[in-house]
Amino acid sequence: MLDERKLAVLRAIVERDPDDDRHFVKLAELCLKLGDVDGARGAFRGAATAGRIEPLFRSFDFGGLFSLMMLDTRLFGRDEQAHDPNGKKYTSVASTDPTVADPRRSLLGFDQEDWLYGEMARSKQRGHAWQVLGQQVMMASLSVDRGAHFENRDQWDGYAPARERLFAAAAAREVRDLVVLTGDFHSTFANDLSPHPWDGSYDAATRRGVAGVEFVVPGITSPGTEGQEAVDRTA
Repeated sequence: MLDERKLAVLRAIVERDPDDDRHFVKLAELCLKLGDVDGARGAFRGAATAGRIEPLFRSFDFGGLFSLMMLDTRLFGRDEQAHDPNGKKYTSVASTDPTVADPRRSLLGFDQEDWLYGEMARSKQRGHAWQVLGQQVMMASLSVDRGAHFENRDQWDGYAPARERLFAAAAAREVRDLVVLTGDFHSTFANDLSPHPWDGSYDAATRRGVAGVEFVVPGITSPGTEGQEAVDRTA
């Protein structure tokens, strides 16, 4: 009850003084403590708007071998997920949904997109063999009906034109060894990345139509898509 009262007070403070990022940070920390992830994201966005929190995206060079570009797909740039009638974020959605198919939406935000494309070009110019992206949500398409529906509107499927822009930018900069490292899904995947995996342009055997590869890592303690029942059976 004390934390709930403190939460109400902090929300009132940030409404009164939206230019002080310190209040937003305190609000975000309390939201996380109470399990309100969406509230924490909103508070971090407020802190960024106040201008005192640096963007989370950044890059690192590892000799001449590869560049690692760490992306932020969660907090500052992304548009809201496509609406679900039941108010859920992780349900399937038609690939033709007007929100999903809207090229004006972005998962990264257009500032971060421009930064990423510039970093890709810089990495190639410096002769790095690999361009590696570290990010939070699955980039490959996840569909059980050959792309008619996407299973999760929260991942890159829910921002399909933004994903196509990324693949096109990589191709334009001759990035042929794109590797994507992904968390968040609580399950393991090894994916080919293709702009259009369902229209016949992609061939797994010949690698035709492949823009890159993706490795999705499992959770450490969280159950995956098989559910808690399967975890209990193997415990």
